[in-house]
Amino acid sequence: MAEKTPVRWQTALFSRLVTEITRAAPLTVAPATPCGVVVARMRDSAATSATVVDAEGRPVGIVTERDVTRRLAFQADPDTPVARVMTGPLRTIPETEYLFHAIARMRHYDLRHMPVVDREGRLVGMANLVDGLVVAAGRLMERIHLLTDAGTVESLRDIKTAQAQLAAELLEDSLSAPEVLAFLTRVN
Repeated sequence: MAEKTPVRWQTALFSRLVTEITRAAPLTVAPATPCGVVVARMRDSAATSATVVDAEGRPVGIVTERDVTRRLAFQADPDTPVARVMTGPLRTIPETEYLFHAIARMRHYDLRHMPVVDREGRLVGMANLVDGLVVAAGRLMERIHLLTDAGTVESLRDIKTAQAQLAAELLEDSLSAPEVLAFLTRVN
């Protein structure tokens, strides 16, 4: 049997940097900021997290929506300094790191947010697991949409075109013609 060589879009993820999913200017607060103020800022800016940074801009902790509902809502006074309830020490990732490493670390440590830092350890942005997975599976999601959107005669033509393109890629991926045919039969 021929050796299988993955198609280009399947390997592209391994050459992309975490900066492709880094959200610039995440919400930051000082360690002494009262919890009530942190929650209000998260609400007002529609942020899913607030990164606690020291005077040099280095992340020392994080407060997420999950923290707000599990720890702050009923267990902390609004005047409590966020440093007393934040999650820390913090796992960070360098801005020069590959995206797949960021996704792997967030999954390994069950994190939805990971601060992205520069060489000096200062916060430059926030990586979000969902954003990373969307990038990683973007082509797959596009394929699913193209192969299932049969609302009109035109979309049926688009589905057939997408199936032909997919068949060509699968053949390039060294799948046998019967395997490709079986796959396309399942899709239909």
